[in-house]
Amino acid sequence: MIMMYLRHLLILGAAGTAAPLMATTSAPATPAGITRVQAMQNADREFAAIDTNKDGKLSAAEIETHRRARALAALRARNARMFEQLDANKDGSLSKEEFAKLVPGEVKVDIAPLMKQADKDGDAIISAAEFRAAAAENFARRDRNGDGVVSAEEANSPLK
Repeated sequence: MIMMYLRHLLILGAAGTAAPLMATTSAPATPAGITRVQAMQNADREFAAIDTNKDGKLSAAEIETHRRARALAALRARNARMFEQLDANKDGSLSKEEFAKLVPGEVKVDIAPLMKQADKDGDAIISAAEFRAAAAENFARRDRNGDGVVSAEEANSPLK
C-alpha cells in the first residue's frame, strides 16, 4: 500500500488526483521518465498539501484526511463515469434512487503502511525530512539502473 501511494506521488505528483487538492502543479512524468529532482519537487508539494496546519510535520489525522479526500475525489470521478453509463437515453438525468446508489456512505483508508515506512522515529508524526526520505527511498528502489531517472518501464515494473 505504501509503495502504491509513493509510486503515485513519484509518477503523478500531488496534482495527479481526480480533483484538484492544491493550487500548485507537479512536474509531469514524461515518456522518458521522471528525474529525482522532479520526484522530490512532487514530494515537497504533496507534503505541503497534506500538512494542513503548516507545522512542518504530518500527523496521522492530516494523512487520513488527505487520503480520504483523494479517495472521495476518485469515487466522484467513477460516479460521473457510471452516470454516463446509466443514462441510457442520454437525457442527462437519472432518478434519485439510481444516482443514490453511486455514492458510498463512508470511505475507509489504511495509513498504517505509510506510517510504518515513513515515521522512522515512531512518534506518530511524519516530519518533512521523514517524508522526503521515504520518497527518496521509493525513488531509489524504482530507479533500478541508477541513472537518476525513473523511466516509464521502471515505474510500471513490480518492485522486488
